[in-house]
Amino acid sequence: MAQKLGKLRTSRIGLAGTLAAVAVALGITFTPKEAEGYATKTIHPKLVDKLAEFCPSEGYDLQKMKDGAINEDSMENMYVRAHNHFQHFETGEGLDIGYYDIGTLTSIEALPVKEWAVNGEMQSLYPFGDHSWSMVVEEYNDGTIGRSFGHIFHLIADLTVPAHARLDIHASPLVWNTTDELKKEWWSGDYYEDWTDKNKDEIMDLIHPQQIPSFDTLNALFDDLTYFTGSNFYSDDTVDGTISCTWEGKFCYRNVEDKKVKILRKGLWTDFPNKDCFEDDWPILGAKAVEYGAAAVKLLEKEAAPVCIDECTDMGENKCFGKKVKFCGDYNNDGCLEFVFLKSCSQNEECIDGTCQSLAPSCTCTEWQWAETGCGKNGCECDERYQTRECTPPTCDLEGKCALKESCISTCSPKLKSITLYPIQDTWVTSKYNEEILLDEDDVGFNQTLWIGGRKFYSSNTQSGISRIYLQYDLSPLNNATEIQQALLEIVDDGYDIDPVDGCGWSNNSSEFTYQFLPVSSSWSEETLIWDEQPDFSEPSVEQPIKLKKYGEFTCFEQKKVDLTEMVKYWQTSKNYGLALKIKDEDVFSSSCQFAFEYDSKEAFQNHSFKLTVYYFK
Repeated sequence: MAQKLGKLRTSRIGLAGTLAAVAVALGITFTPKEAEGYATKTIHPKLVDKLAEFCPSEGYDLQKMKDGAINEDSMENMYVRAHNHFQHFETGEGLDIGYYDIGTLTSIEALPVKEWAVNGEMQSLYPFGDHSWSMVVEEYNDGTIGRSFGHIFHLIADLTVPAHARLDIHASPLVWNTTDELKKEWWSGDYYEDWTDKNKDEIMDLIHPQQIPSFDTLNALFDDLTYFTGSNFYSDDTVDGTISCTWEGKFCYRNVEDKKVKILRKGLWTDFPNKDCFEDDWPILGAKAVEYGAAAVKLLEKEAAPVCIDECTDMGENKCFGKKVKFCGDYNNDGCLEFVFLKSCSQNEECIDGTCQSLAPSCTCTEWQWAETGCGKNGCECDERYQTRECTPPTCDLEGKCALKESCISTCSPKLKSITLYPIQDTWVTSKYNEEILLDEDDVGFNQTLWIGGRKFYSSNTQSGISRIYLQYDLSPLNNATEIQQALLEIVDDGYDIDPVDGCGWSNNSSEFTYQFLPVSSSWSEETLIWDEQPDFSEPSVEQPIKLKKYGEFTCFEQKKVDLTEMVKYWQTSKNYGLALKIKDEDVFSSSCQFAFEYDSKEAFQNHSFKLTVYYFK
């Protein structure tokens, strides 16, 4: 087994430097090899080829990507970059060792992978310089996915090595070359890494990546991958009984992504992972390296998308668009301002200077008449015809509109279209604060934040309670839809646990709740709704299991899409009063389960947590 360094870990580079100085004085040369992860010149370049095969891109420069993947271990420079290739799967911490630069007599502490990957200033102090994520984006904007991405992909691959996700430091070998016969190993290496290197020509065909995960940040990608590796697989020196498995004969098996894998072999004094385990582990971990590498490519494409342009200049400014009022805000969270629909003026109102104002005198209009045009003319859709009518007095303008004409439907094939809707009303209520939830200087309240779960997180009232969310969407843009095909509500997770959640059914840092989406049967106001005045619920309701994972202090789930097709169809034929979002088993939220989720409201101008996309034929 690999020997733990204990207290020596903090001065390991200093020790290597001292050994180098002594060796030079004695005329001895040696080559240290510090915790390199997968074999630098074999496995890492082969994984680059696998990535290009699984996730093709016109921007790949494969040779430069391979060069970056090799250089990230800084083999010729005592592997000093490799000290930053570790991250604990639970705490997120890196190694407690440092890099001592003899030239400048300065000591630099190692960083966890997620910090190292984005810290160009720190990387500049090391051999091969800055190849942080900002350099990856810069190279991509110049048309290349190349050397810097290779450095990042090396870090991703290293986090599929259990030793790197469980802070199991290892180095092998420190070889003295005074003669060909005299060789001495100071620290042992990692058996899994050694096994992959020795079998490099046979094992690459054993990995079969299936899907590309999606992440909003590189930080989230590293955290998720580290947790997967560290919570499912042991390294040589971290067999501590914290990973559950079932013994069958001499092997302990664990279910990983619906695969039964060996993770330990029974030993005489202590159990350990061996080559039989590695044969089960590699197809999963190798595939993860490629899948998460592809996720980094997709994240790069998203982050390096063309810069948006502001449509307006003043946040909150209202402007007229015909009879519609729109306001200025960053509604799609892309960093730019755009005009967003607020409301439509009534028949007897006109939009003037961003507000709906009564018409004086009121207009008297004739009935709508079909204009002498065909289907799809005057800017109408192919299943519409243009209508006009005259209004008096003369101050009333001639009116025209496009209207659905049944005889026109046969002239065009139905087209599947989509529209994205955001809430026109959203708020939350709590059983322990039965008043209007107004803006508070210590907590953003209904104006910015929505809460669901077992605690109302509010500075002036911190006792346990039950919270629910109410949402309402304007479906008028779907008035001319001939058939709704699908309606998906996308939930953007901004939730986290507020208090310890030992009473919430947690097991192995994961849990599951069921969200209920219930159409409401009467009108409500986001500014005045309280717990005791909630409207009744009706059908059809929808239930969605929400699987949660805990990362240190934070708890989150992957972005979810909930099918609300039948509910939207119901709103089309009945009254649309919106819906309530609650947790099905609210009784679990007793004093022993103090837990809630936080979501951005429509006023937040941030993530806009509840986006409804409707696909329809027209």
